[in-house]
Amino acid sequence: MTKGAGYAQYEQAYYQVKRKRERLIPTSGLIKNETITIRDASPETDVFFNPKQGIRQITDLIYAAEGYTFLTCNCGLKLKIPPDALTAPWPCPRCSQPLQAPVAILFQPKPGKEKPQPQVLEYTRRTSGWESFHCTCGRLLELSPMFQGTRLICRDCGSTINIRSSSTTTITS
Repeated sequence: MTKGAGYAQYEQAYYQVKRKRERLIPTSGLIKNETITIRDASPETDVFFNPKQGIRQITDLIYAAEGYTFLTCNCGLKLKIPPDALTAPWPCPRCSQPLQAPVAILFQPKPGKEKPQPQVLEYTRRTSGWESFHCTCGRLLELSPMFQGTRLICRDCGSTINIRSSSTTTITS
């Protein structure tokens, strides 16, 4: 498959592997002899080149589905706290700093702007990974590394939470 990605190249690669003349592509598909170049690797596939990172992302997804809280300490350690661990704050095992999920704050408009509804909140992301925070009603909300939206709506109280990215953190997509 190093010579192209057209039907003829697939047919030739199939012949080289099988070592017998069987039709993979119908003759009608091979009439148009088009040359399709092989595309460069895309950045979306980078996770598959690092099996350890891919396994960690899948594990984090399973933890999030089970209701775990993800907290990232200032020292860089990411804690994954089970949903039944109700004692907050939690001490960081590395630096002993007490950690707890932050709370979204009431959105304050800039002067001269119209006053928003009281249920509009704002949360600024701290990392590009899994992140947990509480709505003002107490519901724990999770942001995944793939979250690209600009707002969430709390299922408990209906508050709209505008999500901002930190000026020091690049949110990867």
